[in-house]
Amino acid sequence: MRNLAITGFAILTLGNLPFIFLSATTPEILVVFLYAVRMFGISLVLVTTITNAMNAIPVSEFSHGTAANNTFRQIASSMVTAVMISILSNVTKAHLPGHALKSSAPLLYANRAFEATLHGYSATFLFATLFSVAGLCLALTLKPTRR
Repeated sequence: MRNLAITGFAILTLGNLPFIFLSATTPEILVVFLYAVRMFGISLVLVTTITNAMNAIPVSEFSHGTAANNTFRQIASSMVTAVMISILSNVTKAHLPGHALKSSAPLLYANRAFEATLHGYSATFLFATLFSVAGLCLALTLKPTRR
């Protein structure tokens, strides 16, 4: 289990890194491939960490453990999503061009607004990468399972 969690977090981290450097010329197929890599890493992480957590509780407490796990996972997912959306919107807003440009040069404004959005995504994926690195460090502390 430990090795799968480490592998999953490593794949997730490596899958997050290229998203920091997205540009307007990044091919869509590359984005799809990188996203598939990220999701593969997430699937390894979720399956192994949840299994590891459930194995740590007595069988008689499985129903409570499952309820606690589901509740915590929903709350944590909502909180991380809110933080990532806040990062995206704040960085994008900080990089938006002035509204005067919107009326004087609308195409230039649209181009710079698109670049501002890319800055927002870069910052968001930097956060996600740091988060996955923290998960990788925590996965290294898992005890190896006996066969």
